[in-house]
Amino acid sequence: MSIKIKNLDNIADEFSEPKKKLLYYLKIMQQAGLEELANIMKMSRMGVHKHLALLQKRGLVEGIETRERVGRPRMIYQLTSQSKTVFPKSYSAIATHAFDFIEKNMGKEAVEKVLRERQSELFDLYYRRIKDLDFDKGVKELARIRDEEGYMAESKRESRRGGK
Repeated sequence: MSIKIKNLDNIADEFSEPKKKLLYYLKIMQQAGLEELANIMKMSRMGVHKHLALLQKRGLVEGIETRERVGRPRMIYQLTSQSKTVFPKSYSAIATHAFDFIEKNMGKEAVEKVLRERQSELFDLYYRRIKDLDFDKGVKELARIRDEEGYMAESKRESRRGGK
């Protein structure tokens, strides 16, 4: 199997080239076994396994055990839903262009109106989901909502200092 890599620059900069390639291949292939990935990457199985283990530890890749006929189970690897965060979307460029167009053709007030309307929609949506929750559960639910929207949101309680 041969897969051409178009551009690894669109994968988060924090990853080494082999990890970027693994993420890219798994995105394209949906699922792949260790042997298959080693062949495509032209690396040893152990080398690929080490990169996969680190990506699994970060929650970006998961291994699924499959049984094929007789013998040892085989691991199939795939991206997790959390891995979407490492592949940037071009939504911001589209949004910027749209706002520039609206401002140029309808004025700055029109841009402000669109943004106020979106803010109101989000407030209503968030409020419906958190209105009946206590503070702690509300904060957790708000983090969950933002996480569902593609942000890497989390909530955690910090201990207070000074006995307050």
